[in-house]
Amino acid sequence: LGLVLAAHGFEVVGFDGGVRRVTAAEMVRQRWVELHPEAPVAISFRAELFPKGFAAEVLSPARKNVLLVTNIVSTYSSEHQAEILKAAACFDDLVLDLGRFCINRDQSDQRAQLLRTMAGSLFMPQGLLYYASPNEFWHFRVRPILA
Repeated sequence: LGLVLAAHGFEVVGFDGGVRRVTAAEMVRQRWVELHPEAPVAISFRAELFPKGFAAEVLSPARKNVLLVTNIVSTYSSEHQAEILKAAACFDDLVLDLGRFCINRDQSDQRAQLLRTMAGSLFMPQGLLYYASPNEFWHFRVRPILA
């Protein structure tokens, strides 16, 4: 997905704690460049878990910054959900799978609870983008934080 976004002009940074997955992603990126030298892509990968390797300073105020969160169910993410959401608040928009954010939420009432919790914080639901239970991708706009 990151490569598709990059091929459409987005600047993409991918985070993954798995060194082998990052190495494989880099190999796919390199092969894309070889096959499509006329279509450079702005994509990089970090073998780190989000938000450890993230610094808000890399976000450009001149561009719309979107955080895409997919299938991050792990002990790390479940223990760091608050930090992940705090970092997500640095972006303009957030696309998130309610069913696979930090823990498995296989039941619709579990996903609805997360949606209500997020809507009551810094994240304004904009709409459902994709649904195939238990995956439920939502678009959120981040409420501006006044300094």
